[in-house]
Amino acid sequence: MLASDIPTFAHGLGVAGYEAVLGGRMHFVGPDQRHGFERRIVGDVLSPFPGGPPPDLGSVPTVTTGQSREGVEISGPGRTAYQAYDVAVTDACCWYLEARDRTGGDRPFCLVVGYVLPHCPFICPKRLYDEYFDRVDIPQVPPDYMDRLHPAVRLWRERRGVNGLEEEAVRRARAAYYGLVTFMDEQIGRLLETLSEASFREDTAVVYVSDHGEMVGEHGMWWKSSFYEGSARVPMIWSWPGRFGEGRVPRVTSLLDVGPTLLDLAGADPLPGVSGRSLAGFLRGSGEVAGRTRRSRRMSPGGWSGPDGWSGRGRGS
Repeated sequence: MLASDIPTFAHGLGVAGYEAVLGGRMHFVGPDQRHGFERRIVGDVLSPFPGGPPPDLGSVPTVTTGQSREGVEISGPGRTAYQAYDVAVTDACCWYLEARDRTGGDRPFCLVVGYVLPHCPFICPKRLYDEYFDRVDIPQVPPDYMDRLHPAVRLWRERRGVNGLEEEAVRRARAAYYGLVTFMDEQIGRLLETLSEASFREDTAVVYVSDHGEMVGEHGMWWKSSFYEGSARVPMIWSWPGRFGEGRVPRVTSLLDVGPTLLDLAGADPLPGVSGRSLAGFLRGSGEVAGRTRRSRRMSPGGWSGPDGWSGRGRGS
């Protein structure tokens, strides 16, 4: 549980006069389900208490909500409570934007929209499953791949039971996963369309991030919990036409930077003792952020040198 006396960026925005609103998933554990948010218009999809009941996914085995072989093997077209939840989150957050537009007021706001998808179990609407089934490929690994694995990765594979999956199951899971990504894109599209019709559309910054990626069969692995690119690298997209420059930021950034950046953009005081840094300098085009060099920093001979062209290529969740 996160202690309630630890300040979050939501606290910082509230002190600066913003209405901090949470709609949807946030993975708060314990009785405090706000942690600085003034309002929460949609609760979480999971129980907020340790050991609480799992979500009701109907006939889908509850073990597949986690990282298990069954989550791949039962993949395919269908409906789950996760889909219904994300639609309900979108409905509520669109309603909030419309209500703000009707009532007006001088107080600024920050709306955080939390989705579950795309997430295992890999089950998506049939129309999207059919769209991707014949288009996805089956990732292959070299014949000696298993012999060269690090012991920790080999143990991970054994414990998760992903060795020896049938290609048909892999195809079904990958098609469903891509379908879930499109399903989420549709929900985000509804939000952006609602925002585009609001009077405050030109004075609103939008940021899209994910908490982790998805291996979705690459290297013969699934889910997160590894340091492969597909798992650890995530998208971070910022948009504010007329305020932010276009293109990508050729720097290594972190989700730790999101909160400080939001506070900076809002003109709020920074939080004490945080590790992240505001990316506002990059976003506004100055190319300067305190503590971040403009060029890659090389290690000693034989060490790794980071590229100057990194950008967010991850999968959402």
